[in-house]
Amino acid sequence: MDWANLFFKYRKAIIIAVINIVGLIIILGGVWLVKIAAVGPIPDPETAPPQKVVQFLSDDKISILPSSTKRRYLRKTIQYYSSSPARRRQFTQAISKLPDYRLKQLKENLFGAAKDQVVEYAKEYSQLESYEQRCAYIDRRLGELRSLEAVVKGKPHHSSDSISIGADKGKQRSTGGKSAGPDLTKDPRLAKGVPTSPGGIYKKFIEKTKPADRARLETFVNDVQARIQQLKKMKKF
Repeated sequence: MDWANLFFKYRKAIIIAVINIVGLIIILGGVWLVKIAAVGPIPDPETAPPQKVVQFLSDDKISILPSSTKRRYLRKTIQYYSSSPARRRQFTQAISKLPDYRLKQLKENLFGAAKDQVVEYAKEYSQLESYEQRCAYIDRRLGELRSLEAVVKGKPHHSSDSISIGADKGKQRSTGGKSAGPDLTKDPRLAKGVPTSPGGIYKKFIEKTKPADRARLETFVNDVQARIQQLKKMKKF
């Protein structure tokens, strides 16, 4: 095939197609920038005061952000504030001081971002073929949920971000044996309507997921719950 002749024969159509593609990219990039500008300054969890981070997470403007941006921000926030007892205490104390309407919005924002992330997990999980691959994938996801649980319950946080299958639970390193901060589940105002176990969290996600993604998510959730039971029998969860 003579590509040069083919190009010159259809050059007008090719040029128009390229221009349209470039224009689409520019438009999409412009929309993304407009969304970011509408939200305003985004506080960095690693440098901003916890009050600023919590205020941002409890603002309805966060819904303007693209889903991927929200998920990355939430992941970074959880990783930072679950990494030490002092940070967890500061974060949970800032949450406990929110007025009711802000607290409600915070729950909605966090739930929406987390649900979107789990839907992505279910898509990735559905592409895995072997039993070993699926078990390893679930273990990583459970490790992330336990990081979130550490923030919510003020629990010591294990140094690994995944379930340690090759070691006994008692041998995993942690920040200490005592509660590392306020337990949000003990506050009726904060705990209302918020599941804290991995199984409870996933069930809530299914209820709010679009029908198109529900079957795949249900399979993932059922396998997660089965894996939890298996790990409990092995005394590794």
